[in-house]
Amino acid sequence: MSSQYKVQTTLLGLRRLRGSHTGENIAGAVVEIISKYELPGDRIGWFVLDNATSNDTCVAEILKAFGINDTVERRRLRCLGHIINLAAKAFLFGPDPNDFEKEVERAEEESKKREAWRKRGPIGKLHNVVTHIRSTPQRREDFHQKAGGELEKLKSRLAATTLPDEDVELVQKDPLMVIQDNKTRWNSVYAMIQRALLLKDPIDLFIKRAREKPASESPLPAADELSQGDWDVLARAEDILKSFSDMTARLQGRANHASYGSM
Repeated sequence: MSSQYKVQTTLLGLRRLRGSHTGENIAGAVVEIISKYELPGDRIGWFVLDNATSNDTCVAEILKAFGINDTVERRRLRCLGHIINLAAKAFLFGPDPNDFEKEVERAEEESKKREAWRKRGPIGKLHNVVTHIRSTPQRREDFHQKAGGELEKLKSRLAATTLPDEDVELVQKDPLMVIQDNKTRWNSVYAMIQRALLLKDPIDLFIKRAREKPASESPLPAADELSQGDWDVLARAEDILKSFSDMTARLQGRANHASYGSM
């Protein structure tokens, strides 16, 4: 906090951590930096960390190293964005999403992976369709051609679906590709559904043509076809997931003006 009461951020050090990422090992690197700057214990405030359990041990070790008589529970601020993401994943995949992720990872055959996703209903079927479209350059080009007629109609709405690493102008010029969800990017399922709903007609047409291809060309399985009922469920899921996405965006960033990232 500056003398004008403005929130400021200063990077004191970025050390390479050697060895395993245990709480004790992480704490050793942090204590070394704090000691180098000769910051006494009463100048050390709170710890904003992700929710890995090793960070509990890390904070405990730092408090002990500087003789700070306080609890980890009071000094450690949780990553609310991560908690919101966990809530969204529980809505999508049940109370233990990790079990589902492990089931997909264990499946060696592509057909088994598709089957695992298909059990998750319309969202799993959409995941399979998107994976199918994006799996080869030929299928991507085929989808581009089918989606070409949607470009002018969707320009104004497509800008709203751009991801953080996408350029809005490029998306508006060449937006005709479905977005792949993944487990490491928060709100990626929401992004996938949002873009898919804009490109519903081209997706339906692609599925219809893909189902007509011979077995030698690995056609899309009939079980992954999206019915109108599936699309209705996806539209409702988009409405629900929008709240998670909006809240995540509100909480990220550096709070130079005491907003966005500062509660």
